[in-house]
Amino acid sequence: MIATVTLNPCRDKTQVIERFARGGMNRVLESRQDLCGKGINVSVALAGLGEPSVCLGFNFERDAAELVQTVNRYGIKDDFILCPGAIRVNIKLFERDTGVMTEINEPGDFVSSERFEALKAKAAEYGGQADIITFSGSAPKGLDEECYAELIASARKKNPGVKIILDAEGPRLINGLKAKPDIIKPNLFELETAYGVKLDSNERIVSLCGEIIAREGIKMICVSMGGDGAVAADAERACFAPPLPLKVRGLQGAGDSMVAGICAAIAAGKTLDEILRYAVTTASGSIEREGTLLCEREDFARIYPRVSVYDI
Repeated sequence: MIATVTLNPCRDKTQVIERFARGGMNRVLESRQDLCGKGINVSVALAGLGEPSVCLGFNFERDAAELVQTVNRYGIKDDFILCPGAIRVNIKLFERDTGVMTEINEPGDFVSSERFEALKAKAAEYGGQADIITFSGSAPKGLDEECYAELIASARKKNPGVKIILDAEGPRLINGLKAKPDIIKPNLFELETAYGVKLDSNERIVSLCGEIIAREGIKMICVSMGGDGAVAADAERACFAPPLPLKVRGLQGAGDSMVAGICAAIAAGKTLDEILRYAVTTASGSIEREGTLLCEREDFARIYPRVSVYDI
């Protein structure tokens, strides 16, 4: 079983414009709304690949039924902790002529310590059942920078061998490493920001990943680099996947799709190079879909043969 955890679900309102005019008039060419969240996106991408999962995390009363319906529509099970308030709204401005996405994200309503403790208990329960658990994204108000470390520790109480994937940024990433997740998946900006360095070559990325793996005791790091491809490294080797020429229709959810690809590859017992290939294939399939629509099996089958992976 694969379980995904979303602390801060959202309603993504994607608006397509020709090119952003700061301080001027911007006419919307296309608009769509998707109820989602980073862990939820992982589950949706997994469903597209034919991999079942269950969504954990927080849901908010005002939009609770809609989120459950959205998840269930993909055949995904849900086991959310219900909280007062509403799901936050994120604005995504996509410039058609440049392919640039500008994001304006709300913080998320307050979650009490009692509900966080309930989620920790849920993480412990599923940690005893799942093969893989993913923890993804930002956190709502009320949760501190140690939240992922606490959740990972809870997930391992009944089964220390459950595989944990962490996709977070800033202090929540750094503090989450204390609980020794098996895999982290930062993008290049998140990795540079977290460690205060400039990584201007694959070799420098691999060097830092090697230091983190040795120091923190984690098993693998996958770094997404947008239009520059992706790198994956473990204690023994490192691989690079160059970017594909893609028709960009939607950028949000690409990183979450990478996590889904990693999960699917691990479930299939793949090696590091194939894990990276799965990750890049699934992300590429999502990039070619509008809004927060994510990769499906036919996308994976079409793109997979085109993805190359090289040892660094």
